[in-house]
Amino acid sequence: MVYAHSVQRVTISGTSSQGAEEWSTGFFVGSSSADAGNPTQQFADAVRNAWTTFVQTTSTNMASTFLSTEVKVAQLGTDGKTLLDNTVFSTFSPAVAGTNTTLVYPPQVSLVVTLQSALSRGLAAKGRMYLPGISYPLQTGSQISTTNADAMANNFRVFLNAVNTGAPAGSRVILASAGRGTAGTGATNQPVTRIRVGTVYDTQRRRRNSLTEQYSTAILA
Repeated sequence: MVYAHSVQRVTISGTSSQGAEEWSTGFFVGSSSADAGNPTQQFADAVRNAWTTFVQTTSTNMASTFLSTEVKVAQLGTDGKTLLDNTVFSTFSPAVAGTNTTLVYPPQVSLVVTLQSALSRGLAAKGRMYLPGISYPLQTGSQISTTNADAMANNFRVFLNAVNTGAPAGSRVILASAGRGTAGTGATNQPVTRIRVGTVYDTQRRRRNSLTEQYSTAILA
């Protein structure tokens, strides 16, 4: 894995299902023309504060059983490896819960936000973030309403704008492509310029891996 420039990887994580499951989501921060600097506590705290606002905005509709517990900002070298000495954490204390107390979907159900650069296709044109615990009701056809999709797009835009404001000078939310092959041919960092939210839920199977399952059987005559 070869990146065009060193980047910062922001990971937001937490728990669900009364702590039985863990979730995480994240994005890259950096520059299209230079290496990212060392992560700072100030930036990690800024991401934490922006995420808190996002989660606690009622129209985000995150289930109250999904808790946000930590932000991690790690610097990755151009080889894609984490520089352990350049990693900082910001803890939600207490953990921040979603506002929706009436509707909870299984942990593997997720609403996706597509991050897009100015490129229409190819490397670093698009990326995905799987958001945890989003609990918009389903309409006819098993889709969420366009009103709810619009609300999520706006709320997440506000979140990313706050991250960009708090980012170190010269850095912002980016799509970082490692390119192709061992030489990283075509590796590029591109600023995220827009986002897209659809009306159909997606799934992320790795978010359902610790729940204890019990089985019921029935004997045929």
